[in-house]
Parts: sequence; structure tokens; C-alpha cells
Amino acid sequence: MEPSKFGSKEIAVIALVILMVIGVAFKQKKLRWLVLLGSLVIIGFQYNTPISLANITGLLMGNFPSIRENLVWYILLIGIPVITFILGKNVYCFWLCPFGALQEITAKVGGGKFKCCNKAVEAKAAKIRYALIYLALIGAFLTKSPSFAGYEPFATLFGRQGFGIQWLILPVVIFSSFFISRFWCRFFCPGLILNEIILRPRKYIMGILEKEILEKAKLKKVQGTEGIELISAKELNNIGVEE
Repeated sequence: MEPSKFGSKEIAVIALVILMVIGVAFKQKKLRWLVLLGSLVIIGFQYNTPISLANITGLLMGNFPSIRENLVWYILLIGIPVITFILGKNVYCFWLCPFGALQEITAKVGGGKFKCCNKAVEAKAAKIRYALIYLALIGAFLTKSPSFAGYEPFATLFGRQGFGIQWLILPVVIFSSFFISRFWCRFFCPGLILNEIILRPRKYIMGILEKEILEKAKLKKVQGTEGIELISAKELNNIGVEE
């Protein structure tokens, strides 16, 4: 049996994830920039291991690498979705994504206040990411190559490698992010859709639980105990629901 590979890379990523969880759970917003900058350096430039559509496609195809040699892969691809489901927050995109961190830095420098259109038009334009994901996944499954789905520009940035059009897309995205806050995230990134897939069933489950709690509270109220509002608040807090 091969020895487990556990070193500075794994320790650094685990530390960032722990800080992220603390920051989100206890609303310590000051930790956010520390985590984002750490992610940009460690997950981005140093180790080039951000979550990508190619990684997720590999997971869907049943490509599971050795956990002994790829612990970070499992932390990000399995651990982050679990944490997202438990906390009910889009933790990766807004706390741990290295490319998101870079875009926030460029927006700080350039202002990031430009509004290219009204919110209704922007919402419709953002639907383009659904088409991109669909085409990327179809191409990946047809070619049986998970890497085909990796259309994100951060692979080119952090890995310093890519094919023709990727080197054209990257500077356009970075330049745009100086003036439009999180330009890539707003219109093209699959991350928001993936988080939606995780959080939708959670919302459904929590809705059922809340309904049961309210029904139980009504019964207790009829029996002459505590009021419905107080019981609901207590029981919801006990199961860690916070929207």
C-alpha cells in the first residue's frame, strides 16, 4: 500500500477551508479577504487546483483518483459541496475561488462600477452559462474526455497553458473585470449553477422540516405551552437553519 501524500499543499488547503467555515458560520467577514488572498496564491498560482467543470465532469464519469495522492481533489470536489449544503451558502464562489479573488482585486483597482445593462437584461444575458455548460458537457461525454469541459480561463491563467482561443479569452475577461465586478462570474461561470443544484434540494428539505416544526408548534400551543413563534425559532435554531 502506498503511503498517504499529506504535506504543505494539503495542510494549506485544509486551513483555508477551516477559516472559510469559521468566517461563514460566525459571520466573520474580515476573514473573507484573508481566505480569498490565500486561495489566489495557494489554490490558484501555487498548486493550480481550483474547482473546475472539467473536475466535476470527471467525477460524473466515475473518474475517482487515489485519495492518498489526491486529498485536495476530494476536499474541494466532495467536501465543499457538503459544506455548502450544510451551511446553505455559496461558500466556494464568494470565499474560496481564486479566480473570483482575482476579479475582486481588479474591480478594486478599476472601480468595478460599470453597469453594461439593467438587471433584467443582465439576468437574461447570464443564461448564456447554461448553454456553455450544456455544450461543454456534451462535448466531454462524446469525446470521453473530462478536460474538454474545462472552458474556464483560470486554467490558462494558473496553469500557464492553454490552446489558442483561451489565450484570447483570458485578457478580455481580466480587462472587463476591472470595470464590471466579477465579470466572468456574472455571465459565464458554471459555479453559480452548480451551487444552485446543491442548494435547491436543501431549500426543499428545510421547507419540509420547517412545516413539520410549525405543525408541532401549533399542537403545543393548543395544549397550552409556548407560543408558536418562540417554539419555531428555538427548534429552527437547534437544527442550524439560518438564511
